[in-house]
Amino acid sequence: MDAFVVIPCLDEQDGLAAACQSLGFPQGSLPHTTLVLVDNGSKDKTLDVMAEIQRMAQPGRVIIVEEAQQGYVPARHAGAIASREAAMDLELDLNEVVLLQADADTIYLPEYVRCMCLKASTAPSMTIIEGAAITAREFAQRYPEYDVLSRKIDGAMSHLLVDDADDVVLDDKVCAFRLEDYFAWGGHQREFDDAGDELFAETTRLYLRAKTSHHAKRVRVDEAAALPSRRKLIGHAPAYFASAGFPRQSRWFADWRSRCAQSDADLFLVDPFASGYLKNAVKSRQRHELALFGLLPLIVNEKASCDEATRSFFSSLNLDPCPGSAAALQLALHLADEQDGPLDAFICGRTQWCD
Repeated sequence: MDAFVVIPCLDEQDGLAAACQSLGFPQGSLPHTTLVLVDNGSKDKTLDVMAEIQRMAQPGRVIIVEEAQQGYVPARHAGAIASREAAMDLELDLNEVVLLQADADTIYLPEYVRCMCLKASTAPSMTIIEGAAITAREFAQRYPEYDVLSRKIDGAMSHLLVDDADDVVLDDKVCAFRLEDYFAWGGHQREFDDAGDELFAETTRLYLRAKTSHHAKRVRVDEAAALPSRRKLIGHAPAYFASAGFPRQSRWFADWRSRCAQSDADLFLVDPFASGYLKNAVKSRQRHELALFGLLPLIVNEKASCDEATRSFFSSLNLDPCPGSAAALQLALHLADEQDGPLDAFICGRTQWCD
């Protein structure tokens, strides 16, 4: 199976070469694998780094694309279009071509591309393949209090969430799919909330549409592992923690930053229990986990497997059906943002983290 690895880049001169090297480029990549680098209007030397990677690689193995419209959706979609054009020039069967999404600030562990391609070659059509984004040991050792708190909260919430097979939230940087399926699903699309802010999590929204239109499935490949950058987390730990790592709208993060000074944010990362924002951040993280990993799957599939308490709680909310990906996600995020509402009351009655 031929593969195209697409990396969108905006001012990524510092990390791009390492990310590409971890994927096997410019030298050492698997046969029949092409790297597609999409510059999204960089002001630094990203294009120079791209050109050097292309120069050192075998001819035709690295494609450089420039996409002026900024944003992950335009950049990822431009990479998919370039991949399709290259595949057609090579007279490849698009149903036998896999597109791997990657990020310029992520290190992919050995065998990542091979494992993803192997799973894609055996999975049925209309399937999204998802690798594993894991926390680097060095980060956990540097910020042990933050790491332990995150794991305790997540563990305390796990029994309230849907079974893994029915989860619908995907990590953009470790996803892959057949190129033909991607375009059948309509590709990545820009969508906005009621306030006009762009919704992120573009691959989650792609999957929600694919499930609705083509009964798409998702399979995980734990042996295909990657180490994401933690720069956003380090940049403002309380906000990242409060969203459970989910990519919220720009205004949402701006609101958190306006309420939490950078000095307090730095303290939260080192010693969250000494921070005055711990209670609000914990409650927000719990609501996000329940909304995204418990209620969102039920919004789009009422038959999703979950704890009976969660199903009864979902029924009690009397939510209107949301067939669209943007509408469903926006509803889940609205629930996650409602302080002292029904989600807080439900969670407090079923976990130890309620004060």
